[in-house]
Amino acid sequence: MTVLSLIPRQRAAVLDAAREIFARRGFLDVSLGDIAYRARLSPVRMAELFKGKKELFDAVVDDVCDAAFAKLEAAVNAAMTPAEKMRTFIDMRQGMAERMVQQLRVTPRALRELMPLVEPRLARPRARGRSSSRG
Repeated sequence: MTVLSLIPRQRAAVLDAAREIFARRGFLDVSLGDIAYRARLSPVRMAELFKGKKELFDAVVDDVCDAAFAKLEAAVNAAMTPAEKMRTFIDMRQGMAERMVQQLRVTPRALRELMPLVEPRLARPRARGRSSSRG
């Protein structure tokens, strides 16, 4: 096994550990060292993968959002008529943040801490979609 083949596995281990620890303890009460320990990486290796806690958090949110938006896209594509597509989009998009929070098992305290960080990430795909439709 080469060193390069370890990188995606290590990154996935870090994202899994970070998702679990951020959800349990909140953003402020977690250090990169805590996450590195949980992912079974050295702090040095952790720093090579992520420059800081905010970058790691952004990667976790992106990971969760990517999965949620993939489900949304698949459901809309499976709908037959334009009206069904619209209804499916609205039904699924409504409460998407709440479902992601439930998936992460975020405590109320962690939710208050994390929502200001998550909301801009949720808006980003919508902004991308609008700008691409303009042309």
